[in-house]
Amino acid sequence: MVASSARAHTEGAPISPHDFWTAWSLQLTVVAPIAVALLLYGRGLHLAWSRAGIGRGTAVWQAGLFALGLTALWAGLVWPLDAIGESLFSAHMAQHIVLMGVAAPLLVLGLPMPTMIRSLPREWQRGLALAVRWQPWRRCWKFLIRIDVATILQLLVFTLWHIPAAIALSLENDFVHWLMHGSMLAAGLLFWTAILRMRSDEFGSAILALFVNFKFSLVLGALLAFSSRAFYES
Repeated sequence: MVASSARAHTEGAPISPHDFWTAWSLQLTVVAPIAVALLLYGRGLHLAWSRAGIGRGTAVWQAGLFALGLTALWAGLVWPLDAIGESLFSAHMAQHIVLMGVAAPLLVLGLPMPTMIRSLPREWQRGLALAVRWQPWRRCWKFLIRIDVATILQLLVFTLWHIPAAIALSLENDFVHWLMHGSMLAAGLLFWTAILRMRSDEFGSAILALFVNFKFSLVLGALLAFSSRAFYES
């Protein structure tokens, strides 16, 4: 079973209430991408809305969902879940759910790429337009956002990062820690892109994919919590 204190870190101690408000994980590799995404999206939004009016190009509700997605990323990677997850297994699991099941769909619904690209110089925009029309890339992208492929990728990523050895390594090595969160977010973004682009006649497949992911994470969580042997030692 999981250690009685539900600790994910073998040497960590639970954060006390006194330290909760200062338990920030201000790593440059995490904060910088969030800041860049916010700046690019904000500039693209400003350019669109100042020229065509508020809600044009990117809807107000999409901008709101993108802001909520970045807030979820901040909660999962900066404060408070990342620091708490160093010592509490429950917070560690919650962090992964936030990345793959909360931040990812909100960011996808926020329609980030067109808005961000709008903020770039025109030469860069033309270069990106040529790149996305490159046939090998188009074939690769179409393959990755197939619902079966995206579902399998998300399940694989979620499973591999819950192998005890992988968890231990991620807590000892900053790069592996970053790789774990980055791959989970990327898998979540691919999965929700696949879900949200499906047509109405594919509704059944979308529901099945969501059900499989939900049940799988539930079973894995139950296995870790109620197994007779210790997966994570305290």
